[in-house]
Amino acid sequence: MAIRSYRDLTVWQKALDYADRTYDVIGRFPSCEQYRLGSRLIRSSTSVVSNIAAGHARNGTREYLHHLSISLGSLAESETQLTLAPRRTFIDQTCYDSMMSQADEISRMLHKLQRTLRSRLNAPSP
Repeated sequence: MAIRSYRDLTVWQKALDYADRTYDVIGRFPSCEQYRLGSRLIRSSTSVVSNIAAGHARNGTREYLHHLSISLGSLAESETQLTLAPRRTFIDQTCYDSMMSQADEISRMLHKLQRTLRSRLNAPSP
């Protein structure tokens, strides 16, 4: 299947699921934390999927790689914020483990996409 749009990318679809699930998770937070830690978690998780899309829409591979790097940074940020949630008893360990598993899969996929794009960038011209 040809990739015609960022919506065709499995990593974008999984990152969208991760961001969507984040909304459900922060619904478990105490109301005061939904606007503190919760809003930060939403911003970082939506930044992951948004930067995949923005990078794909750019004209060059270097710009795409730059946006994937931002996605990885946002993913690390969301993982850090998520790590606080069970420590503060906002979510249980099972929810945390599941979210971190999703984040790990997205991270691996982003790194693989970066490697693929870098190899194209470094490939000799025909």
